[in-house]
Amino acid sequence: MSSFSSTNVAGKRKSALWQIRSVASRESPKVSSSSSQQQKKKKKYGCSSCLGIFDPFKILQQMTMASGNTSCQQNKKRISLPANNKKRLVAIKGGLGLPGFNLTAHQEARLAQKRSAAIDKQIERDSHRQRRKAQVLVASFKRKCEGTNLLLEGLSKHSSSDITDDPIAMLQQRPPGATDGNASMTPDAVSKVRNAVLKELKRMLGEIRWSCGIDVDSEIHVRDLDRIAVLQMGCRDIHRKIEARLGEKPDNSGDRLDEELAAEVKSLWETPLWLAECYSRTASRSKAFDDIILNLLPRASELNYVPTASDLSLITNLPSNFPHVISNSYEIDSTLINIINQDNIPCCAPIRKRLSPYLSDVTSALVLVNLADYTHLSPEDSQSDPATTNGLYYDLLHFESYARYLNRILGGQGNNTKVLVLLWNRSGFIERLKTGRYPFEKYFPDFQPGKDKHLRFIGEKFVAAWQKGGGRTKIEIRAGEPGDAEVVKWMGNTVKQTLLDQGLCELGVFKPRMAERSGNWYGRR
Repeated sequence: MSSFSSTNVAGKRKSALWQIRSVASRESPKVSSSSSQQQKKKKKYGCSSCLGIFDPFKILQQMTMASGNTSCQQNKKRISLPANNKKRLVAIKGGLGLPGFNLTAHQEARLAQKRSAAIDKQIERDSHRQRRKAQVLVASFKRKCEGTNLLLEGLSKHSSSDITDDPIAMLQQRPPGATDGNASMTPDAVSKVRNAVLKELKRMLGEIRWSCGIDVDSEIHVRDLDRIAVLQMGCRDIHRKIEARLGEKPDNSGDRLDEELAAEVKSLWETPLWLAECYSRTASRSKAFDDIILNLLPRASELNYVPTASDLSLITNLPSNFPHVISNSYEIDSTLINIINQDNIPCCAPIRKRLSPYLSDVTSALVLVNLADYTHLSPEDSQSDPATTNGLYYDLLHFESYARYLNRILGGQGNNTKVLVLLWNRSGFIERLKTGRYPFEKYFPDFQPGKDKHLRFIGEKFVAAWQKGGGRTKIEIRAGEPGDAEVVKWMGNTVKQTLLDQGLCELGVFKPRMAERSGNWYGRR
């Protein structure tokens, strides 16, 4: 029987085409020779005993390149359509050419071409991923968590980044014109410092007001007269005075921070009830509180105040001056995606769909857990169900849902991702335990009191919630403060393990918005 010419066959041996040499050969199935009509049909439809047909398994065996090999910029094993006459291609079933399947080989070749193009595209995506940098998805159980500000402050202080377009690195830069001595004595410099002080005080009061559920424009149903009176004095009177100061137009002589307002703020922070509330709301625990309330505020309230270089550097690192922007360009090889302003990101499915494709296989999650939320002062807790009043109970449910969400976006990434849980505000937690009306074991009967057993117990609860939610990635729990150098180093080293040989300065920080406990949580649809 005739076969294809040698020129048609020789070009296909190197492109994963296998040959059927003869219908009557040893490799071919046996065919009955009693009928001469079959021979006539084969001649009529141009059937040949040597057909080139694509073998997908053989081409996959010949492709030895790894998906993450960036040295292979293109797929050299690309498959093209056969160069011979496509009309003469027929399929073989049982060694016989059947007219009804004369397009099978052509379709197989087209599918092979699509597979090859898909492999090229995958290799290109993998090369982009190799150039990406380790990312950290920062999350908390409250809409406004000062732990995130402390974390960014710690990154800005302890990072070794020299990248000029990095907003975290820009926080370290000295303001223009600043020297080791006194800075410029122009009214602009004085106004800049005083306005920054007022904005930071406003941020602190606003955080306490939001966490306590206090509205500055409406009256409140009084339960605890002493506590509410103190909160009203701080969150209403001082808040309104700060709003009035910020709304005033600057005079020619420069803004002057009222000494009466400074004395009132300092007196407020010396009130025991207010200080205890600050411990629970975390507004007074940051470095900014010590620098602003105890140092910069009294000096800035003086009439002849002259800002120094350290003052200008201090206001640059205040949490209220952190860059609150959301990047409009989600490039696949972007080194840092700034999603810091939680108010600009709605808690909805479309934004999750936009962000999920850009979370690479080196994305880890850092969950900030404020320990001061897990004790109660309300007398009504003794008469209600602990499951409906305990903050830890709700956060564990949210963390279980968070495990499901992370599995959806990071579940197929293998061992490259980790979930870090940071138990912070330990001092506030201890303070609340001392001033609390009810012991911790009231809400958790399985808790065994003892020294340093609270943190271990809470950590075990989060591990159990993670496993209950089906978490497949690794989880690591640590107690510490977000701004400490040891915590920042721990976060960087943990993320870098088994990932990339990159420094801490190459960490990208994601901060999605999480809804309130009573609303739709970020991990739910």
